[in-house]
Amino acid sequence: YSMVKRIESNTNISVLKHREKKPGGMSELLSFLTSKEDLKNLKNEEICFVGDRILTDVVFGNLNGMFTIHVKPFTLKGDNFAAMIFHFIEESVFLKIFGKLCSTKPPKH
Repeated sequence: YSMVKRIESNTNISVLKHREKKPGGMSELLSFLTSKEDLKNLKNEEICFVGDRILTDVVFGNLNGMFTIHVKPFTLKGDNFAAMIFHFIEESVFLKIFGKLCSTKPPKH
């Protein structure tokens, strides 16, 4: 969790550290939110779920009615072999086929 601690420290944003693998884990997310006074009344549709994995993070957010943002991973260093294969499949197959159909362009700044 050293990267998580650095992210929290540098951004002043709490990061949910979870045990259950996504796309499961909604109970952990709800426990996390209800433990924060300013977040405990959030509705799922008011949550933006950011993640670097389509088949886990984005699917989790979408299954639970959240807005989702797919980002590039900070690093692949330390990923297990299966995770690296899934990442390759997501990037080289899934995004190429479905990205054009399902993606939206970011707004101009």
